[in-house]
Amino acid sequence: MDEDGLPIDREYVEQKDLDPAQKELSAIMLKMKDDPTLMGISCICSDGVLRSLTADRDVVDAVPLTPQLIKALLDRLPYEEETEKEFRGVDGTKVPKEQWYKPLPGVLPPPLEEEHRERSEEVLEGYRKKYYERRKKIEDGTYVQCPVCLMSDNDLGPEAGKRKPEKPSKSG
Repeated sequence: MDEDGLPIDREYVEQKDLDPAQKELSAIMLKMKDDPTLMGISCICSDGVLRSLTADRDVVDAVPLTPQLIKALLDRLPYEEETEKEFRGVDGTKVPKEQWYKPLPGVLPPPLEEEHRERSEEVLEGYRKKYYERRKKIEDGTYVQCPVCLMSDNDLGPEAGKRKPEKPSKSG
């Protein structure tokens, strides 16, 4: 870990150099609708569906992810063994469409705590201005995505693939 608590072996990859799953994930995340109050979150839920949620955890948008896309998302986060185990074998595309927006109990994280909702309107207005400027650039096709930071290489099973090829052994 470095001084920021991030993995030392993190890698910054330009959009043009990303593997197909990372490119597809970037496109999905760019197009997802967000909570207009900007107090919500986007998260990969335990069922393998990427959801945009309000502070109360109402679903704004949802995209079921394949094992390859789940791996791509997890690889953008610091490695956690428990998370890797939780998502091994998960395929969001197998979740019935009616559960994308009305998931089963226990799938969504808890609502935003009241203390975090008390952000000043001034701060939120600044976020909104930046958000709407960004959305306009996305719609106009002028938005330039920054490099993606890959922090881990999760093993979610053979169907999800590996980010880095296996290194050949020195003896063989």
